[in-house]
Amino acid sequence: MTSGRINALAVSPADPNLILVGASTGGIWRSTDGGANFKPVTDSHVDLAVGSIVFAPSNSNIVYAGMGDPRGGSGGRYFGTGMLKST
Repeated sequence: MTSGRINALAVSPADPNLILVGASTGGIWRSTDGGANFKPVTDSHVDLAVGSIVFAPSNSNIVYAGMGDPRGGSGGRYFGTGMLKST
């Protein structure tokens, strides 16, 4: 992870051991063991700035991630590529 700042955290409503975190410039990371271990899931994406993550209320298998970070490095911003949807 290139940044230690976490912008987003989401816990699956269907499985409390499934946790997603989004870093300011480090992408999305996934834990399936309640946060003991995390693995990157967006390393191959062009945009690693994550502003928000949420599990869809209608279906916990769907995750939305808002890309970008308004509090980017050196007082600037990391403009994102929009909204990602994972199913």
